[in-house]
Amino acid sequence: MEPTPPTPQPQPASGAEPIALSDAQRAALTEARQRRRKIDRAIGVASFNGWCTAVFAVCSLPFVLLGWPAVFVTLVLGGVAYFEFKGRNMLRELDPRGCRVLGLNQLGFLTGLIAYATWRIVAALTQPNPYAEQMAMYPELTDTLGDVGDLYVVLSIVIYGALIVGSLGFQGGMAIYYFTRAKHVRAYVEKTPEWVIEAQRSALAA
Repeated sequence: MEPTPPTPQPQPASGAEPIALSDAQRAALTEARQRRRKIDRAIGVASFNGWCTAVFAVCSLPFVLLGWPAVFVTLVLGGVAYFEFKGRNMLRELDPRGCRVLGLNQLGFLTGLIAYATWRIVAALTQPNPYAEQMAMYPELTDTLGDVGDLYVVLSIVIYGALIVGSLGFQGGMAIYYFTRAKHVRAYVEKTPEWVIEAQRSALAA
C-alpha cells in the first residue's frame, strides 16, 4: 500500500523560500483539482446568481416609494442574494450544507415569484382598469385600439403566466442542481487527503 504523502508544513514568513512539494504531493493536488471541478462550477453558478440578484435588488430600490409591491420585490431579491452568497461561501469551505441552503434559497425565490405573478394576474382580473380614466378622456382611442381594458387583462395573464412558467423551469431547475451537488461535496471530502483540503482552504483565505 502506497504511503500517504506527508502533510506540508505551514508556509514560511514572507520573503522566505516557499517549501517545495514532492512529486506525490503535486500529483495529489492535481488529481484533487480535477475531482473538484463540479464543486467549483457550482460555486461559480452561485456567485453569478448572487451578483445578478443583488444588482436587480439595488435597481429596484428607487421604486419602493411606489407601494408595497415594489417593497416586496426588493426584499425578496435582497434576501435571495444574501443566501446565495452564504451558500456559496459554505461550498467554498466544502460544507455540503451549503447545497441545501442554495437549493432552498431557489425554492424560496420561486415561491416569491409565483406569489407576485399570481397577485398581478388576480389584480388584473378583479380590479378596475387602470387606463379607464385616460380612455374616457380620449374616446377616439377606443375606436382605434378597441377595449384597452380587455387588452390589459390579456397581456397581464400572458406576461405573468410566462413568469410563472419560466420560474418553475429556471428556479426549479437551479434548486435541483444545487441539491444534487451535495453528494459530490461529500464524496470529495471523503476521498481527498486532509492536507489537500486544508491547503485549498488556506489558498481561498489568502
